[in-house]
Amino acid sequence: MNREFDTISAICTGLTESGISVIRISGPDSVKTADMIFRSPSGKVPSLFTSNVMHFGHIYDGGGDLIDEAMCVVMRSPHSYTAEDCVEIQCHGGIRVTSLIQEIILSCGIRQADPGEFTKRAFLNGRIDLSQAEAVMSLISAGSERAVTLSSGILEGRLGNKIRDLRDSLKYAIAHIEAALDDPDEIEYSREDMIRDVGPVMDELQVLISSFKTGRLIESGADTVITGLPNSGKSSLMNFFSGEETSIVTDIPGTTRDAVRTRVTLDRDIVLNLTDTAGLRDTDDTIEKIGVDRTLSLMEKADLIIFLVDGSVSYDPENDRILEMIRDKRSVILLTKSDLPAAHGSGFENINKYKSGEEPGIPVISFSSVTGDGFDDLKEAIREKMGMGSGAGTGEFDLMLTSSRQESLAGKALSDIRSAIDDCDKGVTEDLYVSHLYEAYDRLSEILGEEVGEDIIDEIFSSFCLGK
Repeated sequence: MNREFDTISAICTGLTESGISVIRISGPDSVKTADMIFRSPSGKVPSLFTSNVMHFGHIYDGGGDLIDEAMCVVMRSPHSYTAEDCVEIQCHGGIRVTSLIQEIILSCGIRQADPGEFTKRAFLNGRIDLSQAEAVMSLISAGSERAVTLSSGILEGRLGNKIRDLRDSLKYAIAHIEAALDDPDEIEYSREDMIRDVGPVMDELQVLISSFKTGRLIESGADTVITGLPNSGKSSLMNFFSGEETSIVTDIPGTTRDAVRTRVTLDRDIVLNLTDTAGLRDTDDTIEKIGVDRTLSLMEKADLIIFLVDGSVSYDPENDRILEMIRDKRSVILLTKSDLPAAHGSGFENINKYKSGEEPGIPVISFSSVTGDGFDDLKEAIREKMGMGSGAGTGEFDLMLTSSRQESLAGKALSDIRSAIDDCDKGVTEDLYVSHLYEAYDRLSEILGEEVGEDIIDEIFSSFCLGK
C-alpha cells in the first residue's frame, strides 16, 4: 500500500510527565484500530461514537488487560485535522503509560507517523495550502505574541487568499491578451491595458517582498550580537536581558572568550537571539584571539548589533574602530554604567555625533544594568530597528511573508511581470510576452503548493516535529 494511504499514529504531546498526553491516529483504519483498544464503561466502541464528541472509557492491550482511563474522540473525514478519518486519545501523561498505549496501537498494524506527516496529509488532502502548513510549524515555535498573531493569520488563510487574488488579476490580464491573439481585428491590448491589469499586482507583490525581513524577525527572532571593548558591560547586559547569570561577570577584561547565547522575549512581542561575545581588542592570548575572530564573524551576519561603550571611564579610541564597523549595520549604541559618575574629558565626540543626530542612523542610549535605567529606551530602539515600532498596530503585521521560499517565489513572480512589460515595450508579440505572465502565475501557485515538486514538499515537512 502507498505510504500516503497508510494508517499512521504518533504521540502529539511532549513525551514527559504531565497531566495529559494526546495520541493521534489517522487514516482508513483509524476507527477500526480504536475499536480494538478502547471501550466506554457501557461497552460501546468508537465506531459507534458520534463524530467529534469526546467519550470517556478505558484502554486495553491485546490480551484484554486494562492499561489506563482515557478520553477518545472520533473525527470522521473530512472533518478532522488531516481531512481523513482520525481518532485522538487523551490519556494520563506519564511517560511509560503514554509510550505503552502507542506501542499497543502500533501492534495493531499501524505505522509510526513521520515528522510532520499529519500536517502533510492535511495539505495533500486539500484542507490547507502550503503557506498554511508552513504557518503551523511557525505557530508551534512562536516566541512572542506578535509571532503568534502573524502565524495565526497565515494559518487562517490570509496570505493564501491574498496570493489567490493576485493570481486572479494575472488570469484576467492573460485572458485579455489571449482574446486579442484569437481576434486581433476586433480586440486590442495595449501597454496601458497591461499596466492597468498587472500594475496593482506588482505593487502588492513589492509590499509582500518588503515585508519578509520584518516577518522573518517576528517569526524567528533577531540574531543580536552584544559587542564592545572588554569590560564595557556586555555580560552584565546579557544577564540583565535573560534575568539570570547567563554570562560570567568580573572586573577582569577578557573574561568572556567565546560566544554565550540565549533567547529572550521583550514585552511579549519581540524575540532576540542574544549572543554575548568576546571583547574586541588586540590580544596575544591564542584562545581570546579565537573568541575575537568569532565575534567579528557574528557581527557580520547579525540582524542587530548592540555596541557597548563604558561611559564611566576615559574614552578608548579603539571604540572608533568598532563604530566604523557598525556604521552601515542595524545597530544601537549603549553608554553603559550610567549609575556611576560619567567620565569627563575628550574622546566621546564621535559618539556624541550620533547622540545629537549629526551622524544619523544609530541611536545612543545611556543604560545601567544595575538600576535598569534606559531599558525602555533600548527596547523602543530595538523595535524601530526591527521595523516594529510601538506606533505600528498589530494589524500591520497580519500579512507578511515569513519564509525565504515564499519571498523567493514572490520576487521571481514580480520579475516575470516586469519582463512581460519590458517585452511589450520592445514590441515583442503578445504570444511571447504573455508567457512571462503564465510564469508569474505559476510562481504564485508554488507559494500555495499547487505547482511545487515532491522534493520541496518533503523538505518542508521534514523540519516539523514528530506528532504534527
